Amino acid sequence: MLDDSSHVRTRRRTFFKTIGAFGAAAAIGSSATGSVSAQSEDGYREALRAELTASDRQARQLPEGSYVYGETEADAVEAFSLQGDGSATEFSVDSDAVPFARAERLAVSAGDPAATAYRGPIEDADFASGDRLLGVAWVRSDDADAEARAAFRYGDGENFVQRGADVDPTGEWLRWFFPIEIGSVPDGDAAPALEFWTGYADQTLEIGGVALIDYSDADVGLGTLPPYDYAGRDEDAEWREAAQERIEEVRKTDVEVEVVNPGGQPMQGASVDVEMVEHEFDFGSAVSVEHVMGDSEDDRIYRETFFENFNKAVVENALKHPAWEGEWDISNEDTRATLDWLADHDVPTRGHYLL
Repeated sequence: MLDDSSHVRTRRRTFFKTIGAFGAAAAIGSSATGSVSAQSEDGYREALRAELTASDRQARQLPEGSYVYGETEADAVEAFSLQGDGSATEFSVDSDAVPFARAERLAVSAGDPAATAYRGPIEDADFASGDRLLGVAWVRSDDADAEARAAFRYGDGENFVQRGADVDPTGEWLRWFFPIEIGSVPDGDAAPALEFWTGYADQTLEIGGVALIDYSDADVGLGTLPPYDYAGRDEDAEWREAAQERIEEVRKTDVEVEVVNPGGQPMQGASVDVEMVEHEFDFGSAVSVEHVMGDSEDDRIYRETFFENFNKAVVENALKHPAWEGEWDISNEDTRATLDWLADHDVPTRGHYLL
């Protein structure tokens, strides 16, 4: 474990925006993707599957499913092409920064958004109404107003992506999930395709790590596919106004600063810098034993992000009965070390039920 300090003050990262992009699945962490080398042709796919099926990292464990566009990154890149006005250029990605190695740069012009699309047709598809799939893609753009939309459809028919279809890229690679439930399968020869509509503006997008996982042979509920949804998630949900009022009343207070000279007389026009060093209000979070004890760069960022935002904790899954009894792959020794780490940093920590 790296040597962290509770007074670390680093720049605030795009952690919460990433959570929004990933959905709750972002909390799975990237350690699974690091467990298999992204340099190998099948490394990214193996790591993604390991991450989604890891029972010790998320409450909604998924079955393995089957990859639609082959088992390697090269298969997916080969399956997709840009349709419409623009150009696509394949390039290599720094796999130390992201878990995949191949991506395509799309330079497109404004027009009909759906007419210009990065599209992967599935010629040998045998899907039926009610089948569920999960699309995955990493997207970035240096354009401030970049925009895209994910779709899964037959020809120009209904879009079967159920939520999270809108993509707002930033200058950092962010992962997006697209849960799919197929509705009525049309008659005819139209092949289904996962596609990304890109014709919203003159823009350049980079897309990598594209995958489509088929769960039609498994009993997978739509709600178990990320990004996870819940009642009241909308920005205009009714609860938010009352919550904001409570924030103003409970979490905030007025501060008066008086600046005096060595003789005790008030000074006029003084410049004052104020920095909060500790919250009076309790902000708690679950912490992952794996990331607290890990030695990777992602683990270091995880610990820094915790200290930047939280001052109370609960251990994620390690104190739950199945984990403590050895049914899950979590070391009790590491769990104890995590509790010691929190105590050393004066972070009050609660436990879990024992029975």
